[in-house]
Amino acid sequence: MSKILLIYSDETLSDYFSTVIKAFIDNDLLQVNSTAEALKLLTVKDHEIGLVLVDFNLQNSKDIINSIIKRDKALPCIITANEEDIQTAKNTFKSQTLLDYFHYYDDTEMLWNKVKKMVDLGTRGKAEKKYCRVNLNFFYSTKEVFCDVYLCLNNDKYVKVFNRYDNVDFMDLKKYDKRNIKHLYVRERDFSLITKKLVESLRPLNSQEHGLELVQNDSLNMVFSIQLQETVSEIVQKIGLNSEAVEMTTIAVNSTMSLVQKNREIYDILKKSIKGENYASEHSFLLSYLACAILKESEYLSDENTMTLTVAAFFHDVTIENSETAKIQTAHEYKFKTLGYKEQEEYLDHPMKARKLIEEIEGIPQEVFSIIEHHHERYDGSGFPQGLDYKRLSPLSSIFNLAHELALYLFESGGSPANIHSILRDMEKEYTSGNYNMALEAAKKVFHKSSPQVENSSTKKVS
Repeated sequence: MSKILLIYSDETLSDYFSTVIKAFIDNDLLQVNSTAEALKLLTVKDHEIGLVLVDFNLQNSKDIINSIIKRDKALPCIITANEEDIQTAKNTFKSQTLLDYFHYYDDTEMLWNKVKKMVDLGTRGKAEKKYCRVNLNFFYSTKEVFCDVYLCLNNDKYVKVFNRYDNVDFMDLKKYDKRNIKHLYVRERDFSLITKKLVESLRPLNSQEHGLELVQNDSLNMVFSIQLQETVSEIVQKIGLNSEAVEMTTIAVNSTMSLVQKNREIYDILKKSIKGENYASEHSFLLSYLACAILKESEYLSDENTMTLTVAAFFHDVTIENSETAKIQTAHEYKFKTLGYKEQEEYLDHPMKARKLIEEIEGIPQEVFSIIEHHHERYDGSGFPQGLDYKRLSPLSSIFNLAHELALYLFESGGSPANIHSILRDMEKEYTSGNYNMALEAAKKVFHKSSPQVENSSTKKVS
């Protein structure tokens, strides 16, 4: 087990951090009070140091921090300081994957989370992105695998379960399914081949001749949309936007649009889409459905606006890898504060990153860009990235943002009518003016109807 090195000239601080860390982790601790001692320890391989906590106010602290982050073998480091000096430290060292910051005497649970996360990162090193996940359902549709396939264990180790060109055993897949294993993994270099073959098998679903008639069952259509969103996210995060991702997007959006335009009981949609198997993908599907349901009860209903909200829902969080991070609504939440500094930066940047990503795709409705950029803005102007309030958000952005907030509440508290009406009552106290109030009044109509009536309109396809 790796050791944790504490570098503090102030013995009181050193003992404080030592006591807090020992309360929840078994790693041995080494305590030194000078840069010279620290550098000496870091050059001795026998010590197997896996994490360093260093005081920014230590004499020559910049030298020791630079030596840690510039090592050939990456070593996680947490810089501690008072609130004033933390910002100086951040400006000095910027964002590094294995570098984080902590205020003196901040919440101890937050420190535990940071220490555990950094120790885990140091253990995994750069191996964590060698594998890409593939939904188990993909393997049901193939007779043999054309690359090695792996199972991911709880300790982030990968065990090969199919060799290249093995015949796929249906009973093996059912065995994984019964154990609630929803994904297998392939090497990153093989993932492109998998997605190409997946697109080839899906292409008939999007043809002019068949439309979406091959996916006739609504429940299957819902699962189909969610799984495609999951696959596109994996492509974007591991490979980057490519033609397969764009084609899958078209198929998934058209599938969702087909569902949106049918008369479906909203509570049935909630029950079937909130499974807890993949928050990001289920959330995106539910968000698209909620936003469009609200749109239908507003004066802004049109095919183009329905398309705009559906595409925005599909892509709004596509650059976020972690489902727990995707649940964060504002930068004021406790969950946000527990993120590492680099993770915080990436989270705050994700609306603009998603916008820039989809600007590369031809045929996207223009308002999708601003909806995605503004999906974390708040009614009172406390959101990000621009701090816009309700007076400066468009009708579609207001509908989307209210649906976005509502979708998260439903995942956290359940989709029962009692919970939903309680949430809407709370929103009613807050969202009293402008486009947000318009969106709220439409949402109340959606959930006060046992079977929302949907106007018939032809399904429009993404170009």
